[in-house]
Amino acid sequence: MSDEGRLSPAEAAEVLRRARPIPVERGASPVVPCDLVGVDLAGALVSLHGAPAVEPLLLLFVSATCDGCLDLFAAAQRPTGALVGIGARVVLVLRSGDDPALDALVGTAEAVVSPQAWTDYRVDGAPFYSLVLPDRSTVATEGVAWGPEEVARSVVRGLAGELAVDVPRLEGP
Repeated sequence: MSDEGRLSPAEAAEVLRRARPIPVERGASPVVPCDLVGVDLAGALVSLHGAPAVEPLLLLFVSATCDGCLDLFAAAQRPTGALVGIGARVVLVLRSGDDPALDALVGTAEAVVSPQAWTDYRVDGAPFYSLVLPDRSTVATEGVAWGPEEVARSVVRGLAGELAVDVPRLEGP
């Protein structure tokens, strides 16, 4: 970096080469849904296989160290709130289960610790969501989870087929 705080052309080119747009409320994702395998907070094996299901699956990728995730933790465990009644099974997906605060944050919500899911669903950071359709063949919509209300609106629109914008991911050479 230069003395003036600006990137050199080579540094700027490198930053742009690695950049990825942050999808917000986008239509069908290029990500193919994968089996979700991990452990619960007690260490027991959890497996949500790719077989057809009755309802869509809303995966909320969250972290105990993410301030923006706190409302999502709360909404996932409350019997009322923005995520209730959206017509999808809500599962919190954690990259790590090491934080002792997780038990309180997760509460009664369904949760799985699965670093592999973060890789499979191309999640770079929390909070993020992916809505998997019941046939488990399509991620109907995904994006940065700006809060429970925004996620609920996106899920409802995704299930109605209203989201048709596809934001391409920038890939390096």
